[in-house]
Amino acid sequence: MYKRHEGDNLLSNDSRLKYAWKWSRGGSGISHEELKKWTHFQISYSEVDDGWELEAIQWSRGQTVCYEAVINFNHNKIASINEFSTRILAEIGAEELLHDWIELQYELIRMEEAQAKLDKIDSWINAYPLEVFPEPDFKKAAKVLKANDMTLDAISASNMRHVLNGISEIIKA
Repeated sequence: MYKRHEGDNLLSNDSRLKYAWKWSRGGSGISHEELKKWTHFQISYSEVDDGWELEAIQWSRGQTVCYEAVINFNHNKIASINEFSTRILAEIGAEELLHDWIELQYELIRMEEAQAKLDKIDSWINAYPLEVFPEPDFKKAAKVLKANDMTLDAISASNMRHVLNGISEIIKA
């Protein structure tokens, strides 16, 4: 018979919870045959938003009680953790798991964007191969520039500003 555990009540009104939770004895995609193996099974769930659903599952067989936090997207299990001592802690754990999973996805997106920017800079570098644009004779260039009241330093500085402004635009995009 189900024995209530400390800190585990059927209503999830804990102030640490961000989402509204509902309680059910249903099986959340668990087969009827699997449910028969357990002396007790209950689930609390929260329909978060846009296909996201959180679950805190409690099941027991004899004296063994297990609590699991699960996150689902469009009825597909994304992740779960089975290390909680009460259902309310599993609910909190599910919310934290969802938060961490979403943050990880944003971090992956940021990494992909950074890689795309590095690839763009790399393609810019490779746009001027030495075979097509060989290194100039800087002494001759300095003489030509000096004869026309210009310096190689001024030309180099202008080119560096152009390159760094281009890299800056790529990074800011």
